[in-house]
Amino acid sequence: MYSKLGCTIAAQYVFDNMSERNVVSWNAIISAYSNNGLVEEAIQLFNLMRRRLSVDIFTILSLVNAAFGVGDLHKVTQIHGLVVKSGYGNSQRVETGLIEMYIDVNCVDDAYCIFCYMPVKDVVAWTLMLTGFVKSGKWSMAVEHFNQMTATEEVELDSVALIAVQELCSKAGGCMDCFDVTSKPNGGAFQMDHEHQSASSYPLMILTRLLKEST
Repeated sequence: MYSKLGCTIAAQYVFDNMSERNVVSWNAIISAYSNNGLVEEAIQLFNLMRRRLSVDIFTILSLVNAAFGVGDLHKVTQIHGLVVKSGYGNSQRVETGLIEMYIDVNCVDDAYCIFCYMPVKDVVAWTLMLTGFVKSGKWSMAVEHFNQMTATEEVELDSVALIAVQELCSKAGGCMDCFDVTSKPNGGAFQMDHEHQSASSYPLMILTRLLKEST
């Protein structure tokens, strides 16, 4: 309860005075520090926990969550190392969290390495990488990634993915002279061509086509 309200001091007091501490209580206190951006404290508690009992996937997800918004690459790599040592590094949920963690500190190449080695990639992972390429200004990689995404039968674009596409078009259109997003004969992919059209029309062109294909 205290951890959800952001009262880490009160949560720590309750935790310290517990007669017995199980995985749930350890996860709760780690999550309390993680949710409040106290990365170092979350890492210290994680290290204490794994000396006493086995961590689970919820522990790992709380630890990964601690890095968001901090902007500290050292902390990100430190947490990644702890995740690998825990044995949960191959969990799809954890891998997705790691991708988002690296994108948050603008390390898109590291995020992409994790993405490439994922045995199963859902729409969340695909969209995160698309967002990462857009955020870092890697326009050609973003378009290539989107082409692969639309060509993957197991992936269905959702509203978040379409927003990422719209952001790609608007930002890339502002940085390049002009380009058109057109369909390829191989079905479903898009490419950049130098055409004289308004940049504001790109999102509409893509979204219109995607909506037609989804019906």
